[in-house]
Amino acid sequence: MRELRRYDDEFKREAIRLGKNSSSKSKSAIARDLGISPSTLHGWMNKSVETKDGKIITDSERSEERRVGKECRSRWSPYH
Repeated sequence: MRELRRYDDEFKREAIRLGKNSSSKSKSAIARDLGISPSTLHGWMNKSVETKDGKIITDSERSEERRVGKECRSRWSPYH
């Protein structure tokens, strides 16, 4: 059975940036160069968001932002 690898957000951001900005290489070739599967790169690209200033936000960063926002809106939050 294959071992699941965890990639940090910086690696994901760079992979997404390469996938979005490369016109000369296919996404499959980029994924192979990075040592990940094309479906992994595709998933990261679909789940990421690019801000107006060009910053790429990964799905795990978005999850943390949503969790904090939800906590702040909770009626049990110490911020009320």
